[in-house]
This record gives sequence, C-alpha cells and structure tokens, in this order.
Amino acid sequence: MGDFYETFDDDAELCSRELGIALTSRPMGKGEGRIPLAGVPHHQLERYLERLVSGGHRVAIAEQVSEPGQGLVERRILRVVTPGTVESGALLPSGAHNWLAAAAPGPADPRGAARWVLAACDVTTGELELQLLGADELAGEWARLAPRELLIPDGERSLPATQLPEGVLITRRPARRF
Repeated sequence: MGDFYETFDDDAELCSRELGIALTSRPMGKGEGRIPLAGVPHHQLERYLERLVSGGHRVAIAEQVSEPGQGLVERRILRVVTPGTVESGALLPSGAHNWLAAAAPGPADPRGAARWVLAACDVTTGELELQLLGADELAGEWARLAPRELLIPDGERSLPATQLPEGVLITRRPARRF
C-alpha cells in the first residue's frame, strides 16, 4: 500500500513480534470489524527480509498490479524469499555459496542398500550438482555443501533426523514434485 509493504492478519502479528514493528489494524468493511496490520517502508524491505529469513521464515512478496480505485485492487506474488533462494544483497553469506538442496529416496544399489538422489543449486551462481549417494554419504555432503534450505518429500520418514544438516530450514514438498 503506497510506500509500505503491508502484512495482514496472522502474518501481521508475526511480523510485529519478529521485527519489533507496530501492530495496527484497519476496517475490513462495513460493520465487519478490523483486521490486524503491520508494515515496513518499501525502501527498508531488504533489511526486514534479512531478519525474517534469518529467523527461518519464508516470505512471499506481492505487489499491486492494478490501478487503485474503488474496492479491492489486484495483487500478484512477484517474489518468494527463503534461505535457499536468496540471490543478492545483505541476505547472502559473504564469500560463501548459498545452496538450496533437495533430497529424495533413489534407486537401491545392486546389493539392495538404500540410496538418495541429491540435487543442490546455488541460485546466485547457477551452479548445479546432482548426485546419487548411499545414506551413509549424505552427512559428508551436508558438511561440504552447508545448504541453507533443504527440500524433502512430504511424509518422507526414511531419512533419519541425524542425517539432516544442522541449522538448515527444512521445507517439505509434495512427493510428486520429486
């Protein structure tokens, strides 16, 4: 809205708490009560994004795409920011890769032992790695890559928690996406 990026409802309450910004409200409509609202100035967006992403949050940024006027205006999500999709600015670790990794069960090896398919991409450089690994090799790859975000299939339980990289944001996605 205008010169601010606004959040509403539960997102406004979360942003107010996480960012230390004022929580206000606005009318929802005629006699429909008020909705929580919190916003940040557009010129300080990257600063606040850094705090949210560093805190393990995913942020979708929608912008107004229709002319303001009477009633609701059309908005579209133009950018989604997660630890693994940061591509520029203060959100990037200095001098280090920013790996977004995905792991899913792969075909068993000839002896029948479990293997994993690992894909890792650094969106800042375009570097992509694809590997087929034994379960015992995953920890070494996590240590080498140090991904900031890991995508795994929803419902996947065969990957032991001890095999997951420390301090990484785990994002579960529908298994059909893998």
